[in-house]
Amino acid sequence: MFDQAMDNLGGKQHTDREIDAFRNVVQGTSLSDMWRDLHPNEKQYTWRHLSKAIMRRLDYIFVNEKTHDRVVDCTIKEFPLTDHRSVQMSISMDKIRRGPSYWKMNNALLKEKEYVDNINQLIDDTVETYGDTLSKQCLWDFCKKQVKDFTLVYSKSKAAMRRDEIGDIKCKLEDASNRLSTEPDNQPLINHVTKLKCQLDAMHISSTRGAEIRSKALWAQQGEKSNKFFLTLEKIRGKQKTMTSLRTENTVLTDQKDIMQEQVRFYKELYKKKAGFSKKAVQEFIKDLHLPKLEEGLHDMCDEEITVGECAKALKQMKNDGSPGSDGLTVAWYKVFWSKISGLVLDSFWKASKMKSYLHPRGNES
Repeated sequence: MFDQAMDNLGGKQHTDREIDAFRNVVQGTSLSDMWRDLHPNEKQYTWRHLSKAIMRRLDYIFVNEKTHDRVVDCTIKEFPLTDHRSVQMSISMDKIRRGPSYWKMNNALLKEKEYVDNINQLIDDTVETYGDTLSKQCLWDFCKKQVKDFTLVYSKSKAAMRRDEIGDIKCKLEDASNRLSTEPDNQPLINHVTKLKCQLDAMHISSTRGAEIRSKALWAQQGEKSNKFFLTLEKIRGKQKTMTSLRTENTVLTDQKDIMQEQVRFYKELYKKKAGFSKKAVQEFIKDLHLPKLEEGLHDMCDEEITVGECAKALKQMKNDGSPGSDGLTVAWYKVFWSKISGLVLDSFWKASKMKSYLHPRGNES
């Protein structure tokens, strides 16, 4: 610590030698204690031993001179799953504006009876309203769109309620913690802080799961569920998918609008139908590749209509968190509503097969 009077309450005192050594290390690297720079006369602590009324400011954010000028705010806040409080800093940075990312539903919604009941009713209403006017392929695709739209609205509503609840708990906890700095022996206050901390921890563990899914992290160990880690990983993956510059034949593009226009032009050119394409040209290309051929019995089986049982078997073998298409609906979602949607899915497949046509672009994926 830097200051015995400002950063220490109760317990064994730090020696002047320890304080000087710590100060020399920080100053020797030309770093600043950002929180103390912004709060020179304020007493707050980041660690506490409630039963013995011992408190310390042990957690810091050190910044160099260049970063110092960009700092907007630095605060000490409650943080779940630890006996330390967090030091949080806001920095003003130039950002590239990004559009909406790929959406993938949170399987936790499937455990809510309200959500499941609403989706079942939504599918019934959609089929009843549009079943006679849309083709089998379009009807299933429209059902998925309706489900996605409802899920987004439902999730945002739940998230807003959860944020309000977490914010309320944090405000109460920070107020109680600040009072505890001046009333370290107040046992009812200590019990109140402990109860609020447990509530915040429980909500934190629940919200971490959504960040894990969005960040596409493949592992998370009990006791290491840092929401900050997964949220940071989510942001990093977003930045990795953001193209900040694009080199063309003549120049380097840095404007986001120019980059997107060039991407559209490039892929339109790449995938446009080429003149001179014919079935004969394809046969000439593949005739010397010696590709394996299906036996007669297997060939006939592949031409048979897909059955509900085959789809259910394939679905059962998939991982719940996987998403079989670009619509963002997970395998777990398909499993929960399979009895309701199996007919729609099979009708879409069968209709496309009989028409000898392709499914809707998204239907090909899912």
